[in-house]
Amino acid sequence: MRRLILALTIAACGLSFPAGAAAAPLVVHSWRVNLDADAHMEHVQLVVSDTAGAHAGPPVRTHWLRIVDRVAGRTVTVRISPMLDHLQARWVTFGDFDVHGRLQIFYHGFDGGAGAVPVFAGIRGWTGTGKRLFWSYAPPYPPLMHDGHRYRYDGASVALENLATAGTPGLEVHLVQDEARPADPDCCPSRLLIRNYRFTPSAGAWTLFRTVWKPA
Repeated sequence: MRRLILALTIAACGLSFPAGAAAAPLVVHSWRVNLDADAHMEHVQLVVSDTAGAHAGPPVRTHWLRIVDRVAGRTVTVRISPMLDHLQARWVTFGDFDVHGRLQIFYHGFDGGAGAVPVFAGIRGWTGTGKRLFWSYAPPYPPLMHDGHRYRYDGASVALENLATAGTPGLEVHLVQDEARPADPDCCPSRLLIRNYRFTPSAGAWTLFRTVWKPA
């Protein structure tokens, strides 16, 4: 009876849970892969969580990647990507990108929906006890000077490619960043800043080896 009275009181008063309360994460895609080259497979999961918006607005949806593994007889769950507005399963790739015998994860996603949206990307690995960060791309994107002009970030695209200019086995990161001058609208950057990264064994990471500015 007390529960019934409490429920009727909440309904009558229009009470609700506070804004910002998050629902339990939902796994929308899962891959079974062996990232640490041990005797069993790990689960890499694409997870979605909805958080109530402020002032009764629509829910805010957040996506991220996590690894679920068995370590020393217990289940370990580790987030391996930023929490993003937009991250789809088809934007996640697995492969031995450095040709060293273990799989890595490449992902890219973005926040927002218009204008110079922030792009995020990374290459991650898993040792069996912890994540490996091989390469990352994320804000902030500082203003840049080129040929006497000041440029601002205006969007980006990123992919893994086998670039002949790298001169090494495996795949390289091909990053193209749109650069706009102060008077340029977001739709129409003046220049493209192209940066390529290759795996460097001494660093154990993908490092920059080529930078090119081109007209957009």
